[in-house]
Amino acid sequence: MMTSSSEAWVLAITRTRIPEHSLRRLEAGEFEDLPGDVFVRGFLRSYARCVGLDADDVVRQYGECGGLAPAPVASDLARVAAEQAAELAEADDA
Repeated sequence: MMTSSSEAWVLAITRTRIPEHSLRRLEAGEFEDLPGDVFVRGFLRSYARCVGLDADDVVRQYGECGGLAPAPVASDLARVAAEQAAELAEADDA
């Protein structure tokens, strides 16, 4: 049983492995101050799981509110590689 918000904070950082400064920005909705859209989506998924929310629903809601513009991809080959990496990351999280 947690007895303080600081213990809850440490637990969230430990379970999600999101850096503290990024977690603070995520909770404040300061997405533009985070590394990029792909990171924000990953952080949201991890945080949602930590607090017992549906990760897909949280990411969907983030996308519906505008989110961040995805970073440009250098080539079609790089785009395919990025998509495959994202699929593998999701499979590892499942």
